[in-house]
Amino acid sequence: MRLIVPLAAAALLLAGCQDTAGPVAESGPSPATAGLQATQTSRTGVPVIVLGPGEAHDVNARGQVVGWSYNAAGDRIAVLWQDGEMIDLGAPPDLWALAINDRGEIVIGVWHPYSGPSDVYYWYRGELTMIVPDATVRDINARGQVLGFLRRDAATDLAFVWEDGELTFLDPLPGNTASRAEAMNQKGEVVGFSAWGDSGVYAQFWESDGDTYLLPAPEGYAGRAMAINNRGLAAGRVELSGRVDQQAVLWQDGQLLELDDAGGFGSGVHDMNSGGMMAGYYTPPDGEERPALWLGNDHHLVDLGLPQGDEYAGPARAFAVNERGVVVGSGGGATVWAYLWKP
Repeated sequence: MRLIVPLAAAALLLAGCQDTAGPVAESGPSPATAGLQATQTSRTGVPVIVLGPGEAHDVNARGQVVGWSYNAAGDRIAVLWQDGEMIDLGAPPDLWALAINDRGEIVIGVWHPYSGPSDVYYWYRGELTMIVPDATVRDINARGQVLGFLRRDAATDLAFVWEDGELTFLDPLPGNTASRAEAMNQKGEVVGFSAWGDSGVYAQFWESDGDTYLLPAPEGYAGRAMAINNRGLAAGRVELSGRVDQQAVLWQDGQLLELDDAGGFGSGVHDMNSGGMMAGYYTPPDGEERPALWLGNDHHLVDLGLPQGDEYAGPARAFAVNERGVVVGSGGGATVWAYLWKP
């Protein structure tokens, strides 16, 4: 079941927050740093571009990339990479540009819920608007629906879809007390997970009409659905308690399929396109996390690799793949770098 309430009422109900504000910035975007670096070949032979310090979190069909980086003063800022430039989106510092749709609409906020919620911002054609107070944001689809979750108390989240000034709350599975939405497709179908205290985490699918159901996981494992494509396929990971022994998975036709992880001990999917390409990470037996792409009907694993050079060493993940197969992500050690791969 879905509960639809005006945004102002939702804010009072869940967090005692203020109503949403109007536009807070209307000036056009301004370049934040120098242009993009040239394409090179990764250590595994995949063409890769280093966008710069920071993290690339999403890419649309037009090749526009969003994430975070730094301005000249060293502040962490929400950014858009396009046409060889990195653009400051004008949001408050320490927020991320987390998702972009094919129209170029962007949502900005916090990704990690343990860092505390923040106001959620919507950016389009140079205009920045705060749309949801004190929330964690996850996604925006082609219809302009924004996905995220609100914290009802110190340990309980409630998933929502924002559209035209209203919040639609997504109930957890029966018997659970919390729901967290992670991804949404163009039809308005949503995946994420439910939880009940410390007793378990259960992958969940919400239909666009409000119906919801459990996505299966092996007995004793938590399920986390993190990605959905426009065909309604879901992907993510299953894991033992404590987020150990993670296994990347695909839910298809009611079945759970384990994805190739090259014999490693940790893998997961963050995004999936309509063609079934899945972006995420895997950890080989002899190394640290590597950016992964699963391809084809057999879902074979491709290690996207890191750029040449010691400065790019360190664990890395792929966070998004667009409909053309362009992948973005980040990784590194002392410095975190934003990457774009063109397999």
